[in-house]
Amino acid sequence: MKILKLTLLLSFFFSIGIARAQIQNDLWFDGAVQLEDGAIVEGKLSYYSDHKTGMLQINIGSKILSYDAKQIISFSFYDDQLGINRRFYSLPYKREGENYDIMLFFEANYEGSHLSLLSKTVFKTETRATNPYSYRYGGHYIPSWYNDPYMSRTYSVMVPYETLYLVSPESSIEQYAEPTPVNSRRVRYRKPDYDLLLQMMKDKRGKIEAFIEKNKLEYREKADLVKVIHYYNSLKQQDNQAME
Repeated sequence: MKILKLTLLLSFFFSIGIARAQIQNDLWFDGAVQLEDGAIVEGKLSYYSDHKTGMLQINIGSKILSYDAKQIISFSFYDDQLGINRRFYSLPYKREGENYDIMLFFEANYEGSHLSLLSKTVFKTETRATNPYSYRYGGHYIPSWYNDPYMSRTYSVMVPYETLYLVSPESSIEQYAEPTPVNSRRVRYRKPDYDLLLQMMKDKRGKIEAFIEKNKLEYREKADLVKVIHYYNSLKQQDNQAME
């Protein structure tokens, strides 16, 4: 009996140790989750999302709860690394070549009553050439002229790639730009679908094109894209107010 109690006690502390190690090794953010049944759960959040799945864990102090995208409506948190509030929604998305929807997490970059901008980030492994000056000098370094045939001159890094999407109350989620690495200060999104953007704002196309030209906006940059979408929503809001 004593052995059983000791085993249970050790298992309890071992599970706490795993949880603490997980919390220390991962990024956890203070936030809240709205579940499918409408319940709100608050705690420290950690999430994973790509184009195949969406998973979230929330630490409520005494235990860690796990959910997938099908069990969640939305979640939000303050990102102390970036200094901003962030909100994600679990939304149905039909991947290319498939005839059914899956639930995935999308981040709301801009929310509007008539048009919104969403994004999704995935990580890709890339191989880079070794740079002897890529790390802080600490008394040891590898000269660039030294060539050891047994020493690897490359290394792998995980690079975040972000994809932008547009969605309106009348449309499904439409991909606006190709996945683009976002590990630099200025990000210009790859192959943005300018025709799609104008099509989703076709009732105000003339004013939108004039707004872009007047303000010299770049539709490959997210900040400028948000300005365009915000302007469109404001025009629609003015129409609604005029009808009241």
